[in-house]
Amino acid sequence: MTLTTILIYSVMILFGVGVVNLYRHLIDMYRFEKTYLKKPDIDVRNVLAKASRNGGLPYFAIMVPAREEVGVIENTIRRLEQFDYPKYSYEILIITDEREVLSNPRENTANVARIVAQELNDKYHREFVKVAIVPVAFDGYYPGQINGKDNRSTKGRALNWGLRQIPDYVDMVGIYDADARTHPHLLKFIASRRLKLNIDVIQGPVYPVSNYHKVTTVPDFAGLHLAWWHRSFYPKLGKERQKLQFLAGTNYFIDKDLIRRIGGWDYEALTEDAELGLRLYSQEKRFAKWHPYEEIEQSPKNFRAFFHQRRRWAEGFLQLVPQIRKTKMAKWDR
Repeated sequence: MTLTTILIYSVMILFGVGVVNLYRHLIDMYRFEKTYLKKPDIDVRNVLAKASRNGGLPYFAIMVPAREEVGVIENTIRRLEQFDYPKYSYEILIITDEREVLSNPRENTANVARIVAQELNDKYHREFVKVAIVPVAFDGYYPGQINGKDNRSTKGRALNWGLRQIPDYVDMVGIYDADARTHPHLLKFIASRRLKLNIDVIQGPVYPVSNYHKVTTVPDFAGLHLAWWHRSFYPKLGKERQKLQFLAGTNYFIDKDLIRRIGGWDYEALTEDAELGLRLYSQEKRFAKWHPYEEIEQSPKNFRAFFHQRRRWAEGFLQLVPQIRKTKMAKWDR
């Protein structure tokens, strides 16, 4: 058999495998669209009636870490206001960074967020939107302390500072990125599941395609691939029991007492979401449930930004290898 023949057969085999995988993914997407991704028609009045029989309506705090997000934070706050859920039963916390304020005292995320917060707080006659600024001297732990040092800014550190601000009456904490586009029916779905199943961790799909027409080719395909993953394989994983599930970093909710009990987020982790999912599994035997309401956000705008994002993800997962090896998972799952 000549080298040319071998190459032709190899290409044919690879093509065949690709076609089979594509067909399998399409079948998965169709099946999940009819099952896991089907959005139930929930009337908020039914949720209120159920809450009256079960000790009250769940109260949510939506945390949004936002550093150098002047261009998007106003729209994000206004989208979070649109949840079809009683305004007295949730609040929004925008977590900004003191470094940004010091470097640009006039045009910074905190100032933009405060203007919108003042408007909405006057509208609802309560502190519906809050703005917190993470001090440079905050050490990053939960509950942590002010140590007087110049501490590195990370998402986990911002979330831990935000968690310090969450009142005791909050039931669940939701995490969203600063450019998130959320579904208006999400909170009443989470509330209904909380009342019925007492869920403590729940994750939904993330589609990084909102700026699809503005990014270059590689981030385009990467964003579509990630959306495909969240629309096919991830829902299936979220339905399996006793399986480790890494959180997606946004569009998830966690019980306030649970996240406090395990010490908040790891502020040093490059992928604080994956680390949290691993810790929930290894320490608490908690597995994220699945909700079908997508969050749409932006992809990296060019290959350089895409490369830095994926390198950070890869390094973050490598950080978790020693922790994974210490868990009691089967060797195949590891």
